[in-house]
Amino acid sequence: MITEKIKAFNKKWRGKKVYFCEHIGNTLNFNPKEFTFCCSSTTGKYPKVYEVLDSNYLQFTKEDYIDAMIRVFEENQSESGMCRGCEKLVKLPFQEWDENQIKVKNIIWNHFRGCNSHCVYCDETHYFKKFYEPIDIVDRLDRERVIADQVSISFGGGEPTLLDNLKDYIELGIRKKWPQILNTSGLLNREYVKTALAKRDDFSVQISVDSGTPETYRKVKGQSGFEAVWNTIKDYCTTGGRVFAKYIIFSYNSEKKEIDAFIEQCVKTGVNNISISAEAAATFQFQEDLPWTYGEAEMKATAYLLEKALQTNHAVFLYRGNLSSENFQYIFKHFVNDYLKKWLEERKLCIWGMGEYGKRLYDLFDQFNIKVHWFGDGNIEKQKTKYRNSQCLSLRELQKKSSNEKICIFLSMSYYEKVYVHLSKELSDADIRVLNIL
Repeated sequence: MITEKIKAFNKKWRGKKVYFCEHIGNTLNFNPKEFTFCCSSTTGKYPKVYEVLDSNYLQFTKEDYIDAMIRVFEENQSESGMCRGCEKLVKLPFQEWDENQIKVKNIIWNHFRGCNSHCVYCDETHYFKKFYEPIDIVDRLDRERVIADQVSISFGGGEPTLLDNLKDYIELGIRKKWPQILNTSGLLNREYVKTALAKRDDFSVQISVDSGTPETYRKVKGQSGFEAVWNTIKDYCTTGGRVFAKYIIFSYNSEKKEIDAFIEQCVKTGVNNISISAEAAATFQFQEDLPWTYGEAEMKATAYLLEKALQTNHAVFLYRGNLSSENFQYIFKHFVNDYLKKWLEERKLCIWGMGEYGKRLYDLFDQFNIKVHWFGDGNIEKQKTKYRNSQCLSLRELQKKSSNEKICIFLSMSYYEKVYVHLSKELSDADIRVLNIL
């Protein structure tokens, strides 16, 4: 029955240009009152998949998921579609669906509200409430083969360490070998989180500190947990697991001295990964009369943080989702002109990782006339192929290049750690940095 629905749908839209977003048929976000296809709208509106009414949500099935995909897609072809106006909704030739292509690749546990912090940019209250349990729904959808083999899990909503059964959710992901990222305030140091960090190299913890000093932390977070949070970060880093310190930039924390202090804290506590984002309400003007801004000074601060993080050899993850296309271009232009061009004056550039992230980085460099001399990849099938005008080399071929000329490598892949260690050992003379544009 489902296959017939997809066949009929493909026939209806075949050969046409349509409005489409990659999140539809890609992401399942469990909100308190409804399931949605995303949580990264640039308009503040989200496409509804299914409304939670009493216990009916327990009956959510593969057929409901397919029906919702078709409904949202077709609504978006009209001016009144929920996603119209969002930057992520683009017009392109229709690509036919099949059951493998439209499986859920991202799951967001977002079914709770309330937090032990009070960030100025967030409307979470200190009152914590869990609205329902989606864990059984996902377990069943996985048995119905709706969930992709390479699904990623993230924890949103309020503060997940306040969940009475957070350990169950983490263990579900571990049992199914799904990569997970726990977004937390860091005020509570949980032993089972440390265990997961030590146990799985695809389990990550991300803490938005948004500051380098106690004064700014208090202004942004509405509480005085600066020392406690950095102690949690330091303790989590002792596991050797994936810990991210996140900096959401806006006018409250965009001074260079604040960014410098943040970098110092990252070095002191042993953080390897830095996530950079922008405050969405100011960027996209979701709200009027905000007491803070995200303007030219903040864009320059974002480029500065990107430079500083790379200079201190942190792995950098730059999020585009809270940035308009224009703002992102401005940031990257400053990064290229103020830092990258000088750094590359006597070096030839290679991007290691000929996947989605690597190609995205190549395209960005190309826009700003930065020549990528080669790709590198451990996948034999990619070696000897090209992306645009750049040949993909094996490690051995790149070693030969590095024996005659100075090379810098941008390693661009999400789970970079083992590759970074290997490249550092085999290409000891190369300058290696990690940069992922998300």
